[in-house]
Amino acid sequence: MKYLYAITELLVTFLLSIAILVSLYKIILLYLKARSNTTVPHNQAFFIFCAGVYLSAGLIFSTALDPLLLTIKMTYDRHADIVSNVGTAVGYTLMFFTITYLFVLFVQLATLFLFDKVTVMIDDVKEVIENNIGFAWFVSAALVFTSLISRIGITAILEALVPHPEVINIF
Repeated sequence: MKYLYAITELLVTFLLSIAILVSLYKIILLYLKARSNTTVPHNQAFFIFCAGVYLSAGLIFSTALDPLLLTIKMTYDRHADIVSNVGTAVGYTLMFFTITYLFVLFVQLATLFLFDKVTVMIDDVKEVIENNIGFAWFVSAALVFTSLISRIGITAILEALVPHPEVINIF
């Protein structure tokens, strides 16, 4: 019966990842449109910027997998009912992905905000809209860098959510 759990997890995580990609794309469009008051052209710099956002998000989401799988494994052993196991697995998956999604938004928006404040002489949105490929790579690298560094802390927070069985303290 573990295969049912595995298939359910695969379907849930796949559907969530597609939803995350679509929502991130919409957020990128809103961010660029709000900052430029013009339509966002779909040029090379735009797609490089999108790739940086996706890679950054993927790096952070990959940190959620180990604590999530550990949590599901620990809760799977506690319940005998398959429906309860699958329900618990889906519930924890939704919780971990929601928390991680909020961290992704925070890290990316904070990076873009700070990057904009540091590069005062450069209008980052204008550079992407005007197809400055070098600048799009530069911003993408900054997003990936902050994601690589911050994912350690995000992992620690997610691991704190893992329910551990009670252990008898004999001392």
